[in-house]
Amino acid sequence: MLKLLPALCCLIVIGACGKIDYQPVPDRAHHGAQGYVNPDASSLQRHANDFWDWSMRLWRSEPETAPQIPGSLVPDVGFLQRNRTENSITWVGHASVLLQVGGVNILTDPHFSKRASPIGWWGPKRLRSPGLLLHELPDLDVVFISNSHYDRLDESSVKQIAQRSNPLFVVPLGMDQILKQWGITKISRLDWGETLDVKGVQLQLVPAQSWSWRLEQSANHTLWGGLVVKVPDFSFYYAGCTAYGDFIKDIGDTHQGFDMAIFCVGQTAPGDYYQGTLLTPEQLVQAHTASRARKTLAVGWGTFQHNLNADNIHNQLTAATLAAGLAPGQVVLFDLGETGMWRPEIPEAIKNRGKTRDNPMRQWRKGEARPM
Repeated sequence: MLKLLPALCCLIVIGACGKIDYQPVPDRAHHGAQGYVNPDASSLQRHANDFWDWSMRLWRSEPETAPQIPGSLVPDVGFLQRNRTENSITWVGHASVLLQVGGVNILTDPHFSKRASPIGWWGPKRLRSPGLLLHELPDLDVVFISNSHYDRLDESSVKQIAQRSNPLFVVPLGMDQILKQWGITKISRLDWGETLDVKGVQLQLVPAQSWSWRLEQSANHTLWGGLVVKVPDFSFYYAGCTAYGDFIKDIGDTHQGFDMAIFCVGQTAPGDYYQGTLLTPEQLVQAHTASRARKTLAVGWGTFQHNLNADNIHNQLTAATLAAGLAPGQVVLFDLGETGMWRPEIPEAIKNRGKTRDNPMRQWRKGEARPM
């Protein structure tokens, strides 16, 4: 009976959801007859039973305490809220990253809720608080959501952000219908390869290797993707929720490399709900090289119960970086709340703000003025 309880709740929620009207364009290869397909023409399928079975396994093995890695920093909130001049990257948690570039504030895959689930008391549990709380965010210009998975598209977070700063939500095809059901109207929907200009910052939706499903949609009826961000002195690639594929090299070659890339790293076992959507540590190092990124930040780990593996991720990513012969600092891990600064005059280094592993005694206080 216990196993049936979340399924019964699922049916109740489904009854209150609208459906996604899938309208493929015939001359586009990734627009399949039954749903969107991957760059390699594959089509992964997930359904409600997969989610609940996997959630049950997580519930049975739920740890009582959070891991020790990553650490958490007190962010320099005052600087982040004022900053419109310097390029900076702050890891908020999981796949949520605050990117400040060209005077535009962009937040990826915002998630501030306690669970990555359609039900507030069931499903993958948040074990580490966000490094930057929702009310501490600067005024956002753009929110990019890469996928309709519950760890990427969180209804409560979306609604609160829309009410607070009314940003433009940039989403792949079909996800605009979900946002409209939630009362969001300021939306730009993109297909792979389509571009958008926001205050002089160029955004482009690029392919990813994944799948999509949630209660209000059939499998793969919403598209998924990554985001390329460009200004004259900075180029950035957020890969979104993706497995490895040759398309990553194609993206890197098309854009002639990037100053910074962000990939989600994790480990899944056969049958896991998110299998086929994450990079292993070894694949992340491959993706770093294939994308021609000068630096890569690994995120998507150490936040929710479903993808902790904190010690293993840290050690294996370090080992994979060394095995590939990469110079130290090319593939990096941030602590939650840590901010990296990118300056053209020191293109090979990101100056981290707050307490770091190299400077363990220094930590910024909330609102503290940034020394020049």
